[in-house]
Amino acid sequence: MNLLIQTRTKLHKIPTCFSDIMRNEDYFMLGKTINGYKIEKFVGAGQFGEVYKATKNNKVYAIKFIRNDFMFKDIQEGRFKREVSALQKVKGKYTVEIFEDGKHMEGSIPYRMIIMEYVNGQTLREIRNRDNKSWDQDKAIAFIIDVLKGLKDIHYAGIIHRDLKPENIKITNDGKLKILDYGLAKIIDYSSITQTGKPIGTFFYMSPELAKGEKPVKPGSDYYSVGVILFELLTGQILFYPATDAQIIHKTINVKPPYPSSLNPKITNNIENVILKLLNKQIFQRYHSIEEIIDALTQIPVEIKPSKVEKVKFYPRVIPSDTSILEDFLKSNEIDGVDFPINLHYLYKKLNALLRRKSNIMEFFADPSTNRMAFTNFRKTKGLRELSYAPQGYDALTPDVFADDDYLKEFVSKVVELQVTNGCNILTAPFFYFDNTSDDWFPLNLKLLRESIDYVRTNYPQYKISGAICTQAEVLCKQKERNTIIEDYGHCKTDFLQFFIDKIYDDVNDAQLYNFILTAKSIKEYSHTKIVACRMPTVALGLLTIGFDAITSGLGVLDSFSKSIIVKEEEGRMPTRYYFRDLLICVVISPQSRVYQDIISQEEELKKLLPKLKINLECNCDGCNHDSLSANFQKPRLHFLHEIKRDIEEINSLKPTEIRSYIIDRIDKAYLLQQKLIERGIKLNSPNYLQTWKDILLKF
Repeated sequence: MNLLIQTRTKLHKIPTCFSDIMRNEDYFMLGKTINGYKIEKFVGAGQFGEVYKATKNNKVYAIKFIRNDFMFKDIQEGRFKREVSALQKVKGKYTVEIFEDGKHMEGSIPYRMIIMEYVNGQTLREIRNRDNKSWDQDKAIAFIIDVLKGLKDIHYAGIIHRDLKPENIKITNDGKLKILDYGLAKIIDYSSITQTGKPIGTFFYMSPELAKGEKPVKPGSDYYSVGVILFELLTGQILFYPATDAQIIHKTINVKPPYPSSLNPKITNNIENVILKLLNKQIFQRYHSIEEIIDALTQIPVEIKPSKVEKVKFYPRVIPSDTSILEDFLKSNEIDGVDFPINLHYLYKKLNALLRRKSNIMEFFADPSTNRMAFTNFRKTKGLRELSYAPQGYDALTPDVFADDDYLKEFVSKVVELQVTNGCNILTAPFFYFDNTSDDWFPLNLKLLRESIDYVRTNYPQYKISGAICTQAEVLCKQKERNTIIEDYGHCKTDFLQFFIDKIYDDVNDAQLYNFILTAKSIKEYSHTKIVACRMPTVALGLLTIGFDAITSGLGVLDSFSKSIIVKEEEGRMPTRYYFRDLLICVVISPQSRVYQDIISQEEELKKLLPKLKINLECNCDGCNHDSLSANFQKPRLHFLHEIKRDIEEINSLKPTEIRSYIIDRIDKAYLLQQKLIERGIKLNSPNYLQTWKDILLKF
């Protein structure tokens, strides 16, 4: 089991203590009258004594019998009475009232008696043993707030519970909550309580400082126990269960708890943060008062409103060398939005100023480049090294560095603030590539996203927030993995969700394409977020006809994603490519290749061969006819912008009944033309991939 995710295992019934192992003949107090109390019924057994129902003067009581040898050796008569006298000072709606103490000798065995209020009901453990499913969040919070109110009365009397757990919380038959056994752990020697030489007590709810034997014990120790109980109620699992006593103590002291949302993605980020703070290993880093905990539990998070249905869009991924191209295009055209790598922001001064002037009419994204920081090759890029959130020294980022909650929150704030400073109006949460849902990066990505949502909603409510899924296509083809991704990301409810999938490209296989689309559309249906397919080939325009809200790519380049890009870093100048709309492909323009010229040369022959098709290979757009831009670099990129704009406008002009036939007709036309060009000796790859895209798009 790793540090950040706890396996979703079945929780077996936990013994409620002695009562689960005692025989009927062991209930030796039944029928006796002791100190005027008539023992009428065995109620149950705690870790250090049996409890019976008794009557005296027509009043009902509960009596706990504790064997003297279960108590610390230094507990003498005077101290015991002082401890019980202190317990008697606790008065409250949510605590069991203590009336008096006494002694009893059963044969040769001496007992101490504590007489208290009788509570008719069941312990939380008994309830959980019958049904250990996770509770609704509101129900769990309301329950825990009652526990906290009871703890407040206990602490007010100067007592630390020390043993708060489901066995010591009772729910009456009319639904009221009562806390039992507060303060008794102070006088009990747990090491002496054995069953066939083995401890039977549970340590799951013990705080790290209690596990280490630190003194004095402070109220924060009880807050830790509250955190474990809330963790259990909301996830359906006991923290660090199953484990031996030694393993529990080790994990309690040393192991960071898993994110509760990794076990139940319905848990909101603010409540998850409350749990994690309660479970902090250092008592001074937990809450400082019960009022503070209740305030945190009842804080209402800012809700995201579902985005209204809008037209589909294309976001070019721009680099500094695209500045003059965008300047020219934006003189007479509008653009839906842009996506740029934040690590190049120091080179973007002119481009950034241009985009910021347009940010009121377009959506301005930035890739925070955090996923590159998980691999040391990021250090080859100056812009990455100099980012405020880049790791210091010579180590790559690893999940364990985020075990420090303060570091995680500071990381999120730096990532968000840099985007705000650079004029972005869509703020992208930090994200990292994950191989599968068992990868430590998976739950950490979700935590970073949840933390980013809270940070943006609190500090920049005027902006929208985007998450990102960065993984391999093959993992989406495994139902269990896919469903986990859909459920966990669906619960985050962002405005946008970007997909960087290795590899959704021209020649993707049918299973990977199908399951990528299924995953994205399922999350959209689940959470009403806008889905953006990033670094896509031109044939991915088809995604915009089946429910995707946007696609991104470079200007004829950067049209696929692979893990190797972030592991090895992109080097050198990317080859310029020319977009043929009729072919749905981009081909390289370079002195070493004549494919572009060869395709153009076939236009008239193709028109004669296929007279029913409207063929236009040689373009006369404003980009191609520009008189000052370079022919082999800038013109093809400007051409790409004009032509992709035309694609998007056509799709947005269609009626719903026309969309499917539009993209299928375009794919069929591209397939036929590519096939004919290959037959005529043009060096193109097989167009069979177009048939794959067509077949899969038709399934949606």
